[in-house]
Amino acid sequence: MKRVALFVLVGLVFLSVIAKETRAAIEIEVYASRAPNAFGSPSFSTYQSNAIYALQNGLSSSGNPLLPSYYQQLADGATIDEHLNTVTGFNSWDGVAGPSGAFASELGNRLTFSLHILGNGEEFSISQLSFVGDSSPNDILDFSFSGGYSYSAGYQGLNYGTDNIKGTGDDVYITSGASSLLVDELFGRGSGNAIAVYDSDFGATRQDKIENVLDSVDDPYLFSGTYTIGDVSGSAQVIITSVKPVPEPAAYAIWTMLGMVCVVSTWRKKRTSS
Repeated sequence: MKRVALFVLVGLVFLSVIAKETRAAIEIEVYASRAPNAFGSPSFSTYQSNAIYALQNGLSSSGNPLLPSYYQQLADGATIDEHLNTVTGFNSWDGVAGPSGAFASELGNRLTFSLHILGNGEEFSISQLSFVGDSSPNDILDFSFSGGYSYSAGYQGLNYGTDNIKGTGDDVYITSGASSLLVDELFGRGSGNAIAVYDSDFGATRQDKIENVLDSVDDPYLFSGTYTIGDVSGSAQVIITSVKPVPEPAAYAIWTMLGMVCVVSTWRKKRTSS
């Protein structure tokens, strides 16, 4: 009888080891997005709601694309102009001072790295989450954040309940409470950074101030955001530059044809006048 019990015990230990080895690890998905300035832009709250809705529903965008609150994920490694990652102490949007319409009261844009964490059977808490922003080869946007995240409208945890099954009646979304509360998923609008421009900066006009500050930054450079829980990390990156991207072959061909038309037209005018 003792031998049978020992055999069963060994079998259970073996199965436990196998289960641990085959259990999927925590996954951290990161998506770069251009957010309104979190410090004062009136559209940020709605942007945050759009971001959380998109993350919870597996969407790459949410909201009205004609409004500053629109959430849209950038492709990993995408290239954007430096004007699109500039926050200001005065009204601006896309690096343009004094915007109009729905953008009139905005205070610029900030690259933000939203995140979705899937536990895959392993519970975790937001207190374990840390972030590192890195810009290279310069370090102008570098910063880190560790141990300070908490559940809120912008960082929502999802606990699957006692049955550990998503989508059943005992699921609970956590938007407040202790940061040590365990969850099975996390949806976050994320952290980010941007070049900042203020009225105290050099320039005759506010637009001059934006251009002067951006001219002082070496580019192109890579800006990446990395989240970590324990030994698991996830990241996304964006290339920031003041150089316009090389046109697609089709566009290049059209530009070439237009150039030839201009040359021929100029040549004909010269022949007519000579």
